[in-house]
Amino acid sequence: MAVIQDQYNDTPTKGFPGMVSNMEPGNRISRTVEDVAGLAFGAPAWQGSGDRGCTGVPGTADNFLGFVIADHGQPLMPGGTADTIPRYESAALMSRTTIYVRVGQAVTKRQAVTIGTGANAAHGISAAPADATHVAAPGWIFDETVAAGGICRLARR
Repeated sequence: MAVIQDQYNDTPTKGFPGMVSNMEPGNRISRTVEDVAGLAFGAPAWQGSGDRGCTGVPGTADNFLGFVIADHGQPLMPGGTADTIPRYESAALMSRTTIYVRVGQAVTKRQAVTIGTGANAAHGISAAPADATHVAAPGWIFDETVAAGGICRLARR
């Protein structure tokens, strides 16, 4: 029989945005995406205008729902964006346990998670102190130290 693969990466990729990192007990909820552009895997989500809706438009810490779980069964629709849950589709959101996301700034293990808004929207998911332009993700912490733009595991236990 012919050898199909005989070389393996010693350091496989640790994860990708929206990937649930392990099987710790957690909580997953589903909401309907309200945003025209949809919600990217690993993106933060807040309560939308509808009772069962969600949006990527930053709200307050009180209406933060969780992070979008990757759904590889999600078909890519014409004009759609890969790794995104389209508008009006049901998005699975992680509200407790561990999940991978892409960070906008360098972070250190055990720092509290915030999401940049307004003038600091480019900070994305970061560890900047919660203030007028950084909304807290209540209970979420960085579970590892990662450079800006890297993939990081978040935890809420």
